Amino acid sequence: NKSTIAKLIQRLYLPVEGTMMVDGVDIRHMDSLFLRYRTGVVLQECYLFSGTIKENIAMAAPNAGMERIIQVARIAGAHDFIS
Repeated sequence: NKSTIAKLIQRLYLPVEGTMMVDGVDIRHMDSLFLRYRTGVVLQECYLFSGTIKENIAMAAPNAGMERIIQVARIAGAHDFIS
């Protein structure tokens, strides 16, 4: 199950048997926050939201200024195709 693998990679729980390795290192020896900040999940179902791209990016922080919205778009790798 894909969601189980994502949870294991983020160390939300550890495997019962065997080991999970990232770059040759057992995840038990890695900082869980390090793994979580570097793990992304792409869902099978696609959801489209109404509104502008700016409104969609700012959904979690409606009072975000344009500078912050552009910064978040860059972090998400979306700025180039938005511009």
